[in-house]
Amino acid sequence: MRIARIVAVTAAAAALLTGCSGSTMTDSGGDSAEPGVPVFSGEAAEGGAAAEDAARSSTDPFPSPGVAGDTQYQVREASLGIKVDSIGDAAARVRQIASDAGGSVTSEQFGDVLYGPADSSIERYGTMTISVPSEELDATLDQLSGLGEVRTRSSNAYDVEDEYVDVEARIATLEASIARMRDLMEQTEDVEQIVSLETSLSERQADLDSLQARLNSLQNRIAMSPVFVTLTTTDDLGEPDDGIVGALKDAWDAFTRSAALLITTVGALLPWLLVVGLAGWLLLVVVRRVRNRRRHRSTAAPTRTPDPASKDPATTDQETTDQETTDQETKA
Repeated sequence: MRIARIVAVTAAAAALLTGCSGSTMTDSGGDSAEPGVPVFSGEAAEGGAAAEDAARSSTDPFPSPGVAGDTQYQVREASLGIKVDSIGDAAARVRQIASDAGGSVTSEQFGDVLYGPADSSIERYGTMTISVPSEELDATLDQLSGLGEVRTRSSNAYDVEDEYVDVEARIATLEASIARMRDLMEQTEDVEQIVSLETSLSERQADLDSLQARLNSLQNRIAMSPVFVTLTTTDDLGEPDDGIVGALKDAWDAFTRSAALLITTVGALLPWLLVVGLAGWLLLVVVRRVRNRRRHRSTAAPTRTPDPASKDPATTDQETTDQETTDQETKA
């Protein structure tokens, strides 16, 4: 019994040692940098994964997260508020900066009602939107900051990795499905199947074109960054209006806006009010004249009394007979 137990324990210990050595070390003659030095299996797996990631990042323009290029899934935008000496000169400089960075001006507007009439506010206030490559965004912001006194500056980044990967996967699926359907169309000779396949193929091709346009839009948004630039020659850009001064200024601005709106409304309605008033005055004059004429006619008409001589003789005789009859009845 003792001999059997010793043999069993010895066999178990040998098997355990063999398993541990096999699981922790591999032969160094394969990928080891130095001969004779053992390489652990975990390190070998990490080395292989790192090599695969490096190869993928060198060929994929939009690499997956975890590598250095994952920022290319981000959509970036920025805004600047700058006080300048001249709106025209600053606008020309903004256009030049955008062109030098490889971008362009997408929109611009000068003048605002809050800064006075159009002929004067155009020299006081302006907004411009430029689009520059994302890798040039920071340098562009630095150059724009040199145009004058920076009052406001902000920059935002939006991650679109999930949307990008989803659209890319759906495109790959549709492309494979379209390829299979085209193979089926070449193999079949049934007219009904061909018509059905063509209908399905058209629908999937339309979906593929839509997804491809969406992917192109994402790529453009990732590649180009918009910059919203506000230019002004006044001191109110970017300054907070707090407390009583800010409340009074807001109240005054509200009053001036209301007055401007009232003046505009009255100016728009004034021509119509004049026309309606003139028509009403003419109608009143006509009515009064008609009434006066009727009064004059009624006053000028004489009051006629009946002439006894003009009475009818038969009527007179009848009245006399009636009077005599009445007198006789009275005497009786």
